[in-house]
Amino acid sequence: MMNEKLLSFGLLILSISSANAGTEMTHSRIIISSPDTVASYDCAGRSVNIPAPDSRITLKGSCPMITVAGPNTTVYVESVNKINIYGPNSKVYYQKSTHPSRQVSINAVGPGSAAYKR
Repeated sequence: MMNEKLLSFGLLILSISSANAGTEMTHSRIIISSPDTVASYDCAGRSVNIPAPDSRITLKGSCPMITVAGPNTTVYVESVNKINIYGPNSKVYYQKSTHPSRQVSINAVGPGSAAYKR
C-alpha cells in the first residue's frame, strides 16, 4: 500500500516536471524554449520570453513585456505593457494594458506577425 502511494506520487511529480520541461522561471521572468509547447502560466509581474517555435501559450495576470522570437507561435495574454514579435507568423492576442491610461506598445517585425486586442 505504501509503495503504491510512493509510486503514484513519483509519477505525478514526473508528469508535472515533463509539462514544464524547457521552461525557466525566475522571480523576474519566464523563458519558454521547448518547441510545440502548449501551456498556461501566471506572469505574476514577470516578463516573458518565448523563443519556442510552434507553440500555444496562455499568460494569466500582469506581464510587463512579452517577446516572441519563435515562429508560428500564438500567445493569449490578459494584461501586458509591451509586445515584441520577431518570429514569423506569430500572433499575440491581449485583453488590456497593464496601465489603464496607456496603450499597449507593439513592435511586430516578423513577417506575417501581429498583435490584436480582443
